[in-house]
Amino acid sequence: MTDKELATHYKSHLDRVTKELISTEMVVRRLEKTVEDLSRTKLVTPNYEGQIDFEGGWGFLEHNEYGEEDAVRFFFDKEKDGSYTINDYEFCYEMNNEMLSCLNQYKIFLVEY
Repeated sequence: MTDKELATHYKSHLDRVTKELISTEMVVRRLEKTVEDLSRTKLVTPNYEGQIDFEGGWGFLEHNEYGEEDAVRFFFDKEKDGSYTINDYEFCYEMNNEMLSCLNQYKIFLVEY
């Protein structure tokens, strides 16, 4: 083979491997997204939807109609008894009863000091 033929031959192999690598990276990204979604617990109440990430120690609830205008993001710590205590929350002045009742079902409690 001439140098030009060798270069063309190896370029075609490189192109094929590059396409396979890009395809594999896309599959890996989709799998990572799926794992991330599976590691979170979905929250649903009559007026709110959200998620809890128990591994990350955080979650959120957003109002079905008002979205981020009526929402909360909360952060929690795991206690020795297996329950969780909210140590901080943001985007709202006060968590309402519907939010707290939903979280209490997952043994996540707001302790007022």
